[in-house]
Amino acid sequence: MKLATHFPFFFALVFIGLVASCNDRPNDLSSRYYACLDAADSAKANYDFQKAFGHYYRSLNYTNDTTPRWKAYSSIEMAKIQTRLGDYAGADSILTQTLSYLKDTLYRSNVYAALGNNFSEQHDYVNAKIYMERALALKTDAKDQLLLRNNIGYLYLQAQDYPRALTYYTKLIQTPGLDTLPDCYAKIRDNQATAALYLNHPKSKVWLDRAYRLRDSLGNPLELTASTMHYAAYYLRQGQRDSAAFWAQKAYSFATQLHHPEDRLEALRYLIQALPNEKAKEPMERFLRLSDSLGVVRSKAKVYFTSVIYDASQVRKENERFRSQLQLLFIALGVLLCAGGGYFVYQRLRMRYRVLRATYETELRMSKKLHDELANDMFQTLSFVEQQTPDSPDKDTLLDRLDALYAQTRSLSRSSGVIDTGERFENELKELMAGFSSPQTRVLALDVGAVPWGNFRREAKITLYRVLQELLVNMKKHSGATRVQVRFIPDKRGVTVTYTDNGKGGEVATILKNGLSNAENRIFTLGGSISFDSQPNAGWQCQFRIPKS
Repeated sequence: MKLATHFPFFFALVFIGLVASCNDRPNDLSSRYYACLDAADSAKANYDFQKAFGHYYRSLNYTNDTTPRWKAYSSIEMAKIQTRLGDYAGADSILTQTLSYLKDTLYRSNVYAALGNNFSEQHDYVNAKIYMERALALKTDAKDQLLLRNNIGYLYLQAQDYPRALTYYTKLIQTPGLDTLPDCYAKIRDNQATAALYLNHPKSKVWLDRAYRLRDSLGNPLELTASTMHYAAYYLRQGQRDSAAFWAQKAYSFATQLHHPEDRLEALRYLIQALPNEKAKEPMERFLRLSDSLGVVRSKAKVYFTSVIYDASQVRKENERFRSQLQLLFIALGVLLCAGGGYFVYQRLRMRYRVLRATYETELRMSKKLHDELANDMFQTLSFVEQQTPDSPDKDTLLDRLDALYAQTRSLSRSSGVIDTGERFENELKELMAGFSSPQTRVLALDVGAVPWGNFRREAKITLYRVLQELLVNMKKHSGATRVQVRFIPDKRGVTVTYTDNGKGGEVATILKNGLSNAENRIFTLGGSISFDSQPNAGWQCQFRIPKS
């Protein structure tokens, strides 16, 4: 029985497990994703930006619709690298795609800022400002807002609109609480000084000094690169070429330390302008070599980015195709297994019903034989004895015993006789229980009419009737109960019958030996369930469930 019951369930579990194995678990995705980020950060720390790009791109393999932030972060970092290495079209493509699915305001702001920087590097300051202002509108952190405002002002510097830049930064430097953010203050003060020096403002040097001293105390080489560049520009405008060359050389050292070729080129420009012609030859050669090298690096980077994206895209398509084929295979296998399991269960059920029918037909044949042959013979024997021994002193005793035997034969015939499983089945049950009521024993039938008997198979009704009959017979023979209650509780899939009496009870194993093991077998054959609860002198309870089909 257990095999028939669990066969489809077992294969369903196997099927689900196989399909689930095709999909990575969330924890696996997370660990793999962050492993890629760690590798990318390590590559960036070593200024290997192409390698970092590859790791960021691979991290996308471990993102999905439930992790849009992961996907957005990796995409933004990839775009920043592309912008840095001059692949502006590639960066724009990635960032635009990211906006198409991203709803999170924080990451949308970061995408807008990256787009603004990408346009700025292409000297498209109008679009750069549009996207930076969009990013600013979504920022809520005070420091982030200040940094974006600083970048917007820097667009005026890049466009050489120095009066507007000076006005903008003079207002921005007055932002309340700015003095608590020294790095932001230094940026804004340095840019204010830069705008001022190109306008020959008298405070430009004072402002440059304030920014430089603060940055020097913070020890940030990137920010110091900017300050030393601006010192070189200032001294060139003042005609102090030696000082300009000193600061240009210092800026070049910082840029070299940071592996920033663009800043190295800019520092060399200042150095070439500051040095006499006879001394400018060597930095000029360095400038040309670096410029050519940077052009080659950028060209190779564009090719590399394209190949990484294309190759990974092909791999992803192949993986998706393989996964789809694998899932189709598992689905087909699952359908076959379910069909096989269903057929197996169907055959087992058919066999069960055949057994039930055979049992019922055997009972009917026995009942007919008892009624037609044995009971008839008993009746004839009674008549014969009554006529042949009129004066025997044991006549009455013999007749009483024969009467009792005849009654038992009739009862046995009825107990295995025809059961009306049609519209009168409810009445059959009521008559069965009423037949066991007597002045000494009261049998109560509760909610018999609440069960939709028309929805039950014939075999289910016969089984229920026989089990209830065996319970009542057992009560009559062994229980000595004065009160019996039988309750019917219907549900969507069948009916639960609860039998209780106040008899003498006993050990369950002993009671089962008294004939109730047949009831248990009938129930299990149909796929139902049955349980017993009894203790000596504590009554008897039985609950069994019969499915509709």
